[in-house]
Amino acid sequence: MTASAARRIGEGSRRTKWMRRRWGAWFAGTAIAVMSFTGCSPSPQGTNMDDDGSDNVTVQDSSTPDSDELTAVMVRAAAAKAKTGQTSAAGSSGGSPNSNKSPAASGASAPSSRENLVSLLAGLDERRKDEFSVVVYDRTTGRTLSYNDDDTYCTASIMKVTLMAALLYKDERAGKPVTAQQKQLLTRMIENSDNTAATQIWNILGRGPGIAPLLHRWGMTHTVVRSDGYWGLTRTTAGDQIRILNVITSKSGGLNAADRQLALSLMEHVEADQRWGVSAGVSSSATVALKNGWSPADDDNWRINSIGVVNGGGRDYEIAVLSIDNPTEDYGIATVSEVSEMVWQALAPVTGDSSP
Repeated sequence: MTASAARRIGEGSRRTKWMRRRWGAWFAGTAIAVMSFTGCSPSPQGTNMDDDGSDNVTVQDSSTPDSDELTAVMVRAAAAKAKTGQTSAAGSSGGSPNSNKSPAASGASAPSSRENLVSLLAGLDERRKDEFSVVVYDRTTGRTLSYNDDDTYCTASIMKVTLMAALLYKDERAGKPVTAQQKQLLTRMIENSDNTAATQIWNILGRGPGIAPLLHRWGMTHTVVRSDGYWGLTRTTAGDQIRILNVITSKSGGLNAADRQLALSLMEHVEADQRWGVSAGVSSSATVALKNGWSPADDDNWRINSIGVVNGGGRDYEIAVLSIDNPTEDYGIATVSEVSEMVWQALAPVTGDSSP
């Protein structure tokens, strides 16, 4: 079988667990690399896209998981911490997100807690109906952990972080400060997840063709933008989302300190009903800068994504969790929340003071 034929096996509007496991086992002993693509087509419902092609504000991320589901998440996360298991072939650790290589390609060994985290994620993957990918960059050690980072997903509203970084970068290169109008658009786009503001910025930047050169500069080689108005249907990987987080947290992306602080401040102040995802399980004393994305692919298939930067309790890390095939919005939020719980616990410092 050719590599191109193998890639087609992973393509389609909807992937299933049995397909991943069947073909994953088949390719485990081969040198063929398979990149799986999730469907990034406009919803057949026809109601989640506005005239500009972006996610409709009437489907804005406004809900949180119900109490029963959240309780189940907490119970599973507590049980998972005590589990050990066989390390998944899909996960690895080491390296820095500054490299153009996928973080999973780095070869440095990680501490046992990181290795256990991969096993816990594999166990979660077995228990849940959805598909998900996780990449975590531990800023205290410089190591990166990845799980299923070969898969690509539609961004939905996490694309707004890339739009923000691109606008700030282009203003800097032009020698212009952020205008009051631009700051207002950025605030609405990030803190309120306003899609109209995002579409305005998308158009200001020149849509996909205007953004693509920046993606290349930032090493986001697996992120594919569109030339039309559907910015929320950009394809990406969890690893590339770590790279855009690195742009707003370090000098390597070309943003000055003031613009990096602005970006993080906006992400730290998203409205209350959108503070789910990678903030789950994190101590209240820690600072979390995040952006979530959610949209229905069809009636029983939700895209649920969450990316962010967590600092406090002896931890300092960037995290990206992307998912598809969620039967409901709440189900996907619960999966991402459980991943966040696991990561927070796994990255607890061995010595020194830490928050529970």
